Amino acid sequence: MEKAEIQELKLRILKDIEMFQYYLKEVLDNELIEDSAALGIARQILKQGAENLTEKQWYVFLKHGVGEVNYVSQCRRDYEKIPWEEMLGAVYIYEDGLCSYCRHKEEKGE
Repeated sequence: MEKAEIQELKLRILKDIEMFQYYLKEVLDNELIEDSAALGIARQILKQGAENLTEKQWYVFLKHGVGEVNYVSQCRRDYEKIPWEEMLGAVYIYEDGLCSYCRHKEEKGE
């Protein structure tokens, strides 16, 4: 991830922290973070929020926890942001990079 992408993701997380925490819990429940430092930061975000993370913590978390591994910045079909509650499907369950609306359209052959 480039610096601008990291900053954009950080702002997106802070803007919708409750839904992000919902997604992060799913990520942790499925043991999808392998990096021990990023795992510790993820647990901290669930307990205390993300507002007080240092820049170094943000970097580690976004680089090794969510950003490059457990995140798709936009739906590959309509280029809209994928909601946090649909992210696990886009990244792991279906591994298609689609939001649920576009997945439904593709399944119907549209």
